[in-house]
Amino acid sequence: MKPATIVRTSLMLIAATAAYKMLGFAEKLALAHFFGTSTTADAYLAGAAVVLLMGFLLGDIAGPSLVPMILHDRAASPRTLRASLGLVGLAAVPLTCLGWLYAAQLARLFGPGFDQPTLLMTAKIIRIGLLAFPVMCFSAVLGAWYQAFEQFTRPALADLMLKLVPVIALLATGSVYGLAWGLVVGAVLRLIPLLQADVPWLPSWRWRGARLTTVLQHAYPLLLTSLVSVHLISVIENAIASTVGAGAVAAQTYARRIVEVPIILLPQVLGRVLFPILTSLVLERNYQALQAWLARCWRWSLLLTVPLMVLGMVLCQQIVALLLQRGAFDQQSVQMTSTALWAALPGLPALALSSLLIRFSYAMGDTRWPSVMRVLGALLQIGLALWWRRWGLAGLGWATTVSLWAETLALAWLAQKTVQQPMRLNWRFTWQVGLASCLAGVAAWLVMRAWQPTSTSSLLLSLSSASLVGLLGFILILALGRNAEIGVLWQRWQQGKI
Repeated sequence: MKPATIVRTSLMLIAATAAYKMLGFAEKLALAHFFGTSTTADAYLAGAAVVLLMGFLLGDIAGPSLVPMILHDRAASPRTLRASLGLVGLAAVPLTCLGWLYAAQLARLFGPGFDQPTLLMTAKIIRIGLLAFPVMCFSAVLGAWYQAFEQFTRPALADLMLKLVPVIALLATGSVYGLAWGLVVGAVLRLIPLLQADVPWLPSWRWRGARLTTVLQHAYPLLLTSLVSVHLISVIENAIASTVGAGAVAAQTYARRIVEVPIILLPQVLGRVLFPILTSLVLERNYQALQAWLARCWRWSLLLTVPLMVLGMVLCQQIVALLLQRGAFDQQSVQMTSTALWAALPGLPALALSSLLIRFSYAMGDTRWPSVMRVLGALLQIGLALWWRRWGLAGLGWATTVSLWAETLALAWLAQKTVQQPMRLNWRFTWQVGLASCLAGVAAWLVMRAWQPTSTSSLLLSLSSASLVGLLGFILILALGRNAEIGVLWQRWQQGKI
């Protein structure tokens, strides 16, 4: 693939990923509007999490497992793909039937704190959503074929259907069951564009010579890692939150989505852009440059996320009210969600740093130890959440924050060990960023206290003004302190490079 094509494809993927995440956030906004932090919202989020756990799990492991086999023997690749589709079909259909039969038990397992009506609603949502499970499995396997032949745009755009259609269904019906059926229809519409004439998408049960054993050997460790550290943790979080009280699952989910927005816009994009640069340095064995890039990524992550963390904690109630307080989302919902958000925001810098450090490890060719760190971080989070749930949503949020920082520090230690050079942290820079962020938070708080908004428009204006004052104060304090990164940006501005 030519460099220009790589850049164009990367930008397209970044835009599609951002659109997918923003549509997911729009789905939560619509859910909050119609159901707030009611038990109905809890039931949908718990039931959908179970379905998406099963559907997205295969998507995470299909690419790394199938792509090497497809590229290793292109002549036999159609047979490998069709056999994989046949195997997935044999597994997905019985699992769907079992899910239908034991939906009530699944609802009780993943919503142990729900009352009986909420459990019945969750079970019905699971049954509806499970109709999408075989379709999602087929899409995941076909996505690996497109990835192997460097066709990224079509699957990325098809993924948008999985978020767009449920939002339309909810707005059209105003029913949580309509939202669940929208998930099913979205999964079907996601699959249809992948069924191209030049793609061998018909399943086959003739497995001789299809190398399925090798595929499964590659998939097994990825399955365990992805299950524990990515997908199962969200389901377990919901299960623990269900024991805190009515609406806790919904409030925790809304807060998590708000925290993820800056991660979508900043570190994930930065990680994708830096990945080929880091890989090239690894191939050149230029460990000194790698160490320099690692330190710079650390500084830039702190520079971008610490002020957002502080401003978010100071203005969390106003942020939640502006984004979500309409329809069924009342003042009690605002209070619950802002509590969860306030406790989760200190983990924002760690979440940004970990996303960059994992890309760094992947560039070094190490996928095992980052996976181990993520699994251990997930287990720590579950243990702390069970211990601290006595403090409600704040306890669950702090469990997430502490586990994220533990995982990030472990990944940082692993990264500096990999480059075989100690990472020299600029403590003066760190203290500058921390002090400037705290003073920016104080300035934003004073603006909000003086304004006292009484309507949505005045809330938007006051929140924008407070954030702007805080960020300008943050930059000014860093400039007066002769911060290294701010100085570099100023020099590039003077040179016309920005």
